[in-house]
Amino acid sequence: MLFNPALRIAEPLSAIKMKQKTLTLIFAILLSFNCIAQNTSISEKYKVVEKDIYKESEKIIETSLFNLRVLDEIEAPSLQAPVLLLSGVDCDFCDANIALYIHPSNIDTLNVHSGRNSYSLAVKKFDFTGEELIYESRVFYGELKPDYFGIIWVQKTLTSAGWKESNYVLNINNEVFSADEFNETNQELITRLEKLKISAKVKELNQISMNEPP
Repeated sequence: MLFNPALRIAEPLSAIKMKQKTLTLIFAILLSFNCIAQNTSISEKYKVVEKDIYKESEKIIETSLFNLRVLDEIEAPSLQAPVLLLSGVDCDFCDANIALYIHPSNIDTLNVHSGRNSYSLAVKKFDFTGEELIYESRVFYGELKPDYFGIIWVQKTLTSAGWKESNYVLNINNEVFSADEFNETNQELITRLEKLKISAKVKELNQISMNEPP
């Protein structure tokens, strides 16, 4: 399961630098929320009231998330109800990153204790200087293959030996989600998924950027 790395403030060298870094962190968090695109029709279908999700004035999911948003839904013939893509953080006034939560819309409670059900958003992660890219992921969701519905993270990580590519797939064809991996290179995956985006079988989450603290 993919979890967000902690977004921390580097140890300050002076009171002024501490204030600057605090403001930078606040701006980064606000910018991240603004960059996460929300499906307009979904925002009309599902309403968020504080930490809970409503549909047609009826509460359907109770969470403990702060800054909760419903990003989109995935419908599959094998599922009894759509699967929701949510974003939020599981603590208030903390330095935790915004996480992606994937939850069936017919299960009334989302458990987020100790990072449960949380996944990384699509990110570009740079070193502490903000100049060198050290990790990148793209997140696609929908019908990834014929009759295969899920979410895929297409990733690359900078190591001492160079870039390491990988992909992680969450198969949602059954009520119990399962981890998977496609036997394709990143370039093959992206080329194929971009074509599926044109046919609207697949969608992609917007990327956000963050820096690794020193």
